Amino acid sequence: MEMEKINENTMRVTLGKEDLAERGISILDLIGNQHDVENFFYSILDEVDTDHEFRDNGAVTFQLVPSGDGVELFITKVDPEAAEKMNLPKDAEFDENNSVMLSNLTPDELDQIGLDKDVTRILKDRMKGNFKSDSKDQRKTSIEQPEKQSSQAPEQPENYVRVIEFETLQDFIDLTRNVIFKASFGSDLFRMDDKYYLVIKFADEEVTSGTVQDVYSTMLEYGKAPKIPPIYLEEHGQVIKTRNAYEWFSYNFS
Repeated sequence: MEMEKINENTMRVTLGKEDLAERGISILDLIGNQHDVENFFYSILDEVDTDHEFRDNGAVTFQLVPSGDGVELFITKVDPEAAEKMNLPKDAEFDENNSVMLSNLTPDELDQIGLDKDVTRILKDRMKGNFKSDSKDQRKTSIEQPEKQSSQAPEQPENYVRVIEFETLQDFIDLTRNVIFKASFGSDLFRMDDKYYLVIKFADEEVTSGTVQDVYSTMLEYGKAPKIPPIYLEEHGQVIKTRNAYEWFSYNFS
């Protein structure tokens, strides 16, 4: 394990595969279970913050970024007054320990929450660096969304939603590693009964049924179509990543 103090407010802790194994946890454990992430964060903070500079001085944010066979953990002190003004997403809020996990965020969303500009730049560079890696250039690309003919009748919103079931989280990661979609869609990842479910939603009014089917068919090469409606997953499933799950995994698991 390596610790680097980036500035007076931020430290970066790097842990390799062996470091994680020593602590009895894997990258997939951290991605798939927010409770594990929080426990991991506090255990690492106790190890590296020996003088309690971060733990006992106001609010703290932390961002977990997969890196190679390990992870990088960015820990940032936040002024209490600034913390109250941070534009956090609905599913990201300070807990009873005065800390918040930002790992659901994409690089663009980091601009909106009011972190120190240097910290935001470092996090964005780290995440986008993964996204622009050479391995991405070799990925299969889905068919580009065709122009919608004016004679076509608009579809109902429910026709824009699909659910894909994956036996393992690794199956979903393999998909994000191998396929780039030019079509735009939102995505939420859930876990239920030891399986993983991706809900994709096409919000663009100009989307065509052909585009929806193309994306869906490509994803089914890595998973299968379950007989479970999205509302059931939202009510009974464990949320892994929301809003831009596909994009987030694509950024971080190149």
